[in-house]
Amino acid sequence: MDIDNLHAGLELDALVEEKVFGRVKCDAPVKPTAFGVTRECNHDPGTCYKPGLKRYSKSMSAAAELENWVNKQGWHRVPTALIGTRPNPTDTIVLAYEKNGGPVVEAAGPFEEALCKVALKIAGTHT
Repeated sequence: MDIDNLHAGLELDALVEEKVFGRVKCDAPVKPTAFGVTRECNHDPGTCYKPGLKRYSKSMSAAAELENWVNKQGWHRVPTALIGTRPNPTDTIVLAYEKNGGPVVEAAGPFEEALCKVALKIAGTHT
């Protein structure tokens, strides 16, 4: 899989759930309730995800959870020309992260998309 050619969307979000957070897709059927819908999931809490629930590649709040994971792995953002700015959400930027002065992991795209790509690359180093 060529991570750099992935684009924001459900496929990228699902890869983050599976490869970064180690969760499995929940196939529990949706059942209507008086308050909306629910799923009767047989997975242990926190071990599965509902497709489309967290949009890491498009939502800044979901991306913040992802950046916390990246930082907890010991990776930190390397200053670039756009550090500290929030360009137009569709602008392409390059995010770069390093761990203890070692090799740099980087990816390009709108901020949230680039962060997903960086996290997938970092998660790949743990396998």
